[in-house]
Amino acid sequence: MNFLQDLKDRNIPRVAVAYLVTSWLLIQISETTFEYIGLSRSAVTAVIVTVAVGFLPFLVFAWLFELTPDGWKREKDIQRSVAVVKASQRKLDVGIIIVLLTGLSYFVVDKFVMDPRRDVVMVEAAVKTAVKSAVERVEKQQQEVSDHSLAVLPFVNMSSDPEQEYFSDGLSEELLNLLARIPELRVAARTSSFSFKGEKVEIPVVAERLNVSYVLEGSVRKSGDQVRITAQLVRGKDGYHLLSETYDRTLSDIFAVQDEIAAAVVESLKLKILGESPHSRVVDPDAYALFLQGRYFNDRRDPENWNKSAEAYRQALEIDPAYAEAWAGLSITLAQQASWGAIDRDEGMIQAREAVHRALALDPNLPEAHTSLGWIRMVYDWDWHGADESYQTAIRLAPANVTALSAAGVLAFTLGRLNEAVDLGLRAISLDPLRQAGHANLGLVLLHAGRLDEATARYEHLLQLNPEYPGAHMRLGQILLLQGRPQEALDMIRKDSDSWWQDYAVTLALYSLGQQTEADLAAASFIKTHPDGPFQAAEIYAWRGENDQAFDWLEQAHTARDSGLHEVLNDPFLANLREDARWQPFLDKLGLGLPVTTEAEAEAEAVN
Repeated sequence: MNFLQDLKDRNIPRVAVAYLVTSWLLIQISETTFEYIGLSRSAVTAVIVTVAVGFLPFLVFAWLFELTPDGWKREKDIQRSVAVVKASQRKLDVGIIIVLLTGLSYFVVDKFVMDPRRDVVMVEAAVKTAVKSAVERVEKQQQEVSDHSLAVLPFVNMSSDPEQEYFSDGLSEELLNLLARIPELRVAARTSSFSFKGEKVEIPVVAERLNVSYVLEGSVRKSGDQVRITAQLVRGKDGYHLLSETYDRTLSDIFAVQDEIAAAVVESLKLKILGESPHSRVVDPDAYALFLQGRYFNDRRDPENWNKSAEAYRQALEIDPAYAEAWAGLSITLAQQASWGAIDRDEGMIQAREAVHRALALDPNLPEAHTSLGWIRMVYDWDWHGADESYQTAIRLAPANVTALSAAGVLAFTLGRLNEAVDLGLRAISLDPLRQAGHANLGLVLLHAGRLDEATARYEHLLQLNPEYPGAHMRLGQILLLQGRPQEALDMIRKDSDSWWQDYAVTLALYSLGQQTEADLAAASFIKTHPDGPFQAAEIYAWRGENDQAFDWLEQAHTARDSGLHEVLNDPFLANLREDARWQPFLDKLGLGLPVTTEAEAEAEAVN
């Protein structure tokens, strides 16, 4: 009994109650707040273990020391009296009551205030965890893809005749296209790979700039019907040769050689291909040589070479009228000639359409033909639904076809599907990182999406690739205008290498600076000097808030089928027109009044 009385006199039961109540409160607070502030469940466990382990030591401490009106003192130093004991008990009772009231208050706050927010936080935490996991999976997949990534450099023409260069370039591109059809292999696109043509650049530098792990290079020597091809597969990080072979063949065996080289690359990279390996299509060798000439000349992109390209394709088709790729190539060349005014627009597009339908009749699964048809439908017919169908088909048949991805991005941009346009643009750039037009197109999409900082970064990168890229400084100037910095915009615009773009955008900057007279003169000069820019004239007057003149110029742009109209839907320089009663009817006239859904969106709607 004396021991129990001592426990009571020394307030050990009260100390135990105070400890337990305080511990309960600490555990409750840790369980409901640690996750909110970013701590894991292990931190809550640590609190529980700590208070449990500390219980007995604290009771021993309370036995040896006692709380008095003068603070904690050793028990042997206390002159015990009823008053002292009562005072200590009152202090402990008050402490226990305070802790209980605090616990009750916390319960009320937790139940009616923190609980809804905690649910939100828990959802947010779960989302963050899921996103982090997804990102890690994507990064892992990207790393796996990058380990199986390849660039095909243009093979060097070793023939005595420099005009045989079309053959070495064509063979390189055919190999590139053949390897790109392997889903397990990421192949850098032609524009980026061929940008190193004629340059003496070390393989590790090429691999780094194109973000690939391996590089395929080689040479071609053609003499009459005899062809000698050398091919080397080099590891990018250290220049180690995984493959080095020489093939002596006749021209009629060229397709078998391409298949052999592709198979050797797959074997060297230890790729596990699901499904059948792609093979070259065998055609008449003379027709094939003319096909390569047609593509070689088309890539030069000027009126003289377009004529040579069309003639080469036609000669190939005279030899082999069932050559689907040649019909598709002829369609692409004719459409480009018509688009750029090298031939009559209507007649050129009619011929281009006839050629692409011949190609599709021969091979309904030819991606290049679907891409060409999509371009005709988009730029000439303004058939957005039809163009969308063609591009989606082309991408499904060839997911790594940069031309199809880029064109589909332009269409998505035209239709106001800006997020999709950004995604397609990024996919195209990942495959073709040195293609300057890809960066310019993506920059314009970001500008129209109001993502001005990202657009700025994209155009600055473009200028690193080509400091003289026409229109890049102008676009940076437009961004500065939208950011309310007109003087900086004017200075930037005047740096542009293209006087056409300078003349146009200077009018916008002068107006924003309040220089009305100078802006009027600049606008009049642009319209007089550049009658081929009715869409830009509409932008000038819309920016000035002169809607009547802006709509007049939009009508002229419509009549002229101005290609600038593909920017109309989200153009920030036409923003003043959107509340005008004439805006919606004009969009309806363009076929842009209603959204055009992608196949994926249409399927989702059907499910819902």
